[in-house]
Amino acid sequence: MAEIKETLLSLSEKIVDLSENLESADPQTEPHKIRKATTALRHLGDDLLRYEKETSGEDQAYVRFMLGSVCQMLDYHEKAVEMYRKALKVWPEHVGILNELFISLDALEQYEDARIVIERSIKIGGETPDVLQNFATILVKLNRIPEAKTVLFNCISKFPNDADSQRFLNELDQLQR
Repeated sequence: MAEIKETLLSLSEKIVDLSENLESADPQTEPHKIRKATTALRHLGDDLLRYEKETSGEDQAYVRFMLGSVCQMLDYHEKAVEMYRKALKVWPEHVGILNELFISLDALEQYEDARIVIERSIKIGGETPDVLQNFATILVKLNRIPEAKTVLFNCISKFPNDADSQRFLNELDQLQR
């Protein structure tokens, strides 16, 4: 049993490394780096699918969380949502899963579901500038701009050094003029 946990931890570390490779690669000058990371993610996903069948309980939830992350990075958001929702059945208060689920729901333009998920994440994990900005972004997409501005005002009052929230609030003010 300890062996599977070590294997899953190793796979998780590989996902983080590949994510960093994708984020740091310049599509114009380093398409080979993106292709290499994408290919490695696909192979990793295949491995995880095998582990999903061989595991249960928390190990399976962890595999599903990782599968969701891999699918999200490959823009397979429907599959990512499916995996995150399955993982949440075991870990209903896992803020990391909720936040990643939010990203895929947003990508799928399922804004009302994304709003519900981000509110749940805030209730469980608390407020951070990033999470509050995500909440405000979804409210804007739902055409609830006054509420989005309130969220940003609250964010700025709690995190006065957060320049991104101030910038976002200024953008919303410009939209309403």
